[in-house]
Amino acid sequence: MRLPPAPALLLIAACAAAPETPIVPRADPPGTPPPPAPRLPLEPACAEAGEVLSTEGRRCCDGLTAAPFYLGSVIRLDQCQLEGKGRATCIRCGDGRCGKGENTCNCPVDCPM
Repeated sequence: MRLPPAPALLLIAACAAAPETPIVPRADPPGTPPPPAPRLPLEPACAEAGEVLSTEGRRCCDGLTAAPFYLGSVIRLDQCQLEGKGRATCIRCGDGRCGKGENTCNCPVDCPM
């Protein structure tokens, strides 16, 4: 006598072979506020001594001056040639010491050759 196949065994075999179903997040109920936007780090309001500025954007902090950016200020200190791209370095020229960002080109008073 022949028995019919057991339906439970066929069902289990079919489930075992099926791929996992991805979990889809549920939509928030109406009236739910959106999640807060990620907070980006805020750029300081002003640039400190030695920082290079572009023509747009930030300014030097109080007590500092935006000095033109020279090509020779990094490569050769005896050849001060303006870079010409509108960049500037924030410096504290005239305080009697060759400080951060100062050199012979942008502050000869503090940084003599």
